[in-house]
Amino acid sequence: MTQETIKTKKEPKKTASKNEQNLLIKVLANRVLFAVHLFAYIAVSGLLVLLWGINASLSGDLFFWPVFTMLGWGIGIGFHTITYLMFNDKVEYLTRVRKESTFGILYIYHLFFYAIVNALIFIANLLITPGIIYFYWPLAMWGIGFGFHTLGFLTWDQFTEKESQKLKQKNPEAESKKIQMDAQSKIVNLWVLLAHISYFIVANILIYINVPATQIQTEPFTLIESTLTWATVLGIHVFGYYLFFYNDKFPKVLKGLILHITFYIGINAWIIYSDLTQLPEMVTFYYPLILWGVAILVHTFLYLKWDSIQPAAIEETKRNLSGEYDKYELNKKANRLLFWKWSFISHLLIWALGIVLIGINFAIEGINMQFLVIAALGWLIGVSVHGGCFIVVLKNISDFLSWTATLHLSAYISTAVLLITLNVMAPAFPWSAIALAGWGIGLGIHILLAKLT
Repeated sequence: MTQETIKTKKEPKKTASKNEQNLLIKVLANRVLFAVHLFAYIAVSGLLVLLWGINASLSGDLFFWPVFTMLGWGIGIGFHTITYLMFNDKVEYLTRVRKESTFGILYIYHLFFYAIVNALIFIANLLITPGIIYFYWPLAMWGIGFGFHTLGFLTWDQFTEKESQKLKQKNPEAESKKIQMDAQSKIVNLWVLLAHISYFIVANILIYINVPATQIQTEPFTLIESTLTWATVLGIHVFGYYLFFYNDKFPKVLKGLILHITFYIGINAWIIYSDLTQLPEMVTFYYPLILWGVAILVHTFLYLKWDSIQPAAIEETKRNLSGEYDKYELNKKANRLLFWKWSFISHLLIWALGIVLIGINFAIEGINMQFLVIAALGWLIGVSVHGGCFIVVLKNISDFLSWTATLHLSAYISTAVLLITLNVMAPAFPWSAIALAGWGIGLGIHILLAKLT
């Protein structure tokens, strides 16, 4: 199927390979850096074993403590080794996995981390606390998620092909890339949902088996209420999966709003219940009710104006891209821009209204308003970094050093305002200048590296 391509206004940039586009992969896949890392690991591990052997022969203490360094550092060297082999096409199987899907790449890393971390826990359990056996807890609980990831990995090709055929029959005019991504999204979300259901069942069985019956109803928020709260979240998860992948009546933007409202009602109902039944003298449920409500209103506005907002976002996206993109990729990037733009606007509104609500509470309680200033500026750091994320997406900043420098600068400016304000409140010594100058050196180096590389 021929895909419609759209030429953006900017001249296309020189294309780069996948490795060159990702700084982390480029560094980890470098042959010299990998050789130095591997040599350092082997040399240091050998030295530690030698020191252990000398100490054991002199003192008779046979406790093999180097194993913890070897396994701990082994997590890092193992991750480095897998990345080096996979992205340099050194092992045919890893190369095939890398080319097939991101899901498969993540599974290889997941397999390694699951094995080595549980090996470390197992050895630590047997060597340090042999009288208290606990290693099977992370082995089993993590194993549930790992098991579903394994099933998904082993059946990936079969399921994606089957789902893609269904989507093609349902919508024969759709772009092949969109069909492929929608099929993969449905499969990944299915495995996540099944893992969630399994965790809910297993965790609750273990909790009710191990907790004495007398404590089930005596906790401030009882185990039964906790189970019901989790069941509410799980129910919303199931509903969301059905809504997005089996309901064809509503557009996606409306599905997102419906799911958002459902989550808002379900979670706030439990927050109100908890406040009124557990601590009625300290009612605070109006905070999430009002502030989260702002996000619901913004989401509703976005849905109502979607037909005019999305085309404008597509045009804005075109202006900041270079080269040719198919319609699916362009829409995907435009929707990503809209998410960060309107989530930032929501965050800004929630911050402003939240400070007003906190200020009213401070006035009623007679709390010094200086603390309100500190709270406002502290929260503003998060808002500023959120704004930095929006700028990164708006300007299509994809280089690792460049987008991290943008976020770094956002955090620095907003934190500087807070530190200077605190210093003004406590002016005995200009400590904020020292802190900001030291941090500024690091920020300057970061920005220079981003500009020069």
